[in-house]
Amino acid sequence: MNYGFLRIATNKIFAFENTNDPSITYTPIIQKHAPVLDTLDSSDSSRMRGQLNRLQLFEQGLEPILPGPEKTELEELIKKLGSASTNDAISKHEEDIGDWKYKLFARLDNIRLHCGLLCQLNSLKKFEEYTDPELGRDVIPSVVVPNVDFAILALEDIDAGDMTFPAVIPEELQDFYSLNGAYTFRWDKLIRKDAYLEGEAEKSLWPTGNVWNEDDINEAVKAVEAKTFKGSYGVDEVNTVRESLLQGVAMEGKSVLVIGSSHPRIEAICSSLGAKLVSTIEYGEIISNHPQIKTETPSTIRKQYLEGSL
Repeated sequence: MNYGFLRIATNKIFAFENTNDPSITYTPIIQKHAPVLDTLDSSDSSRMRGQLNRLQLFEQGLEPILPGPEKTELEELIKKLGSASTNDAISKHEEDIGDWKYKLFARLDNIRLHCGLLCQLNSLKKFEEYTDPELGRDVIPSVVVPNVDFAILALEDIDAGDMTFPAVIPEELQDFYSLNGAYTFRWDKLIRKDAYLEGEAEKSLWPTGNVWNEDDINEAVKAVEAKTFKGSYGVDEVNTVRESLLQGVAMEGKSVLVIGSSHPRIEAICSSLGAKLVSTIEYGEIISNHPQIKTETPSTIRKQYLEGSL
């Protein structure tokens, strides 16, 4: 079993157990109807794929984000998949919410089907259900998600960039951002629209920008060990994360994956605890000149996954 640990903004640490061979497939219901879908034009095919995924979510006891017919009506419409009547019945739902939302919600439902349990942790109750008291102990609660399907790494949907997003989160998605209302929103802050998908990573957080040099990282590791490293959120945050990992994770000689990083504080923490290799995935390019820190972007990870070299 290969485990990696990820710290995210909600102060959780996730442990992933990889039990899947590298592969990428459509959801089973789309594979089943592929012969009909292949006869449709791209717009109709995309629309029908979204509704087929909706039906599969219904069958799994999950509520789709994408609007459309209720389950019973949808089952009947899919029996006539490809017909003008089915296309007309489904098209009206796209018209109700607009093209942008329809395509976004379809992508999100597709991700949820591939993601499994990991994408169902949408409430504090769910987090508590999968919290492991032995990992992280009382410092940072730790959540273990078994049997994560790493095929999600091959989905382009998870990194689809769209700079036309609105300043306010669509009402249909707010529960996903707030753990079903556990957190509230503030709309008086500036909404950032400076995504750097596949460009250079943010440069303002580290003295040498998106270039991480060996000497600087080594100095950061020393500061972490001395409990004086400020990181990007202050000394207390760095010390809290390190203490949690020290108590709950045997990191000596392990390979660690960090998802989302423009400042190498987590990398320095993991290195201070003996990690032999830290791999960081960030939307923008980071150039690491440290032999124990490897940096990737979603596209490079996806390429390696599909080639079976990850």
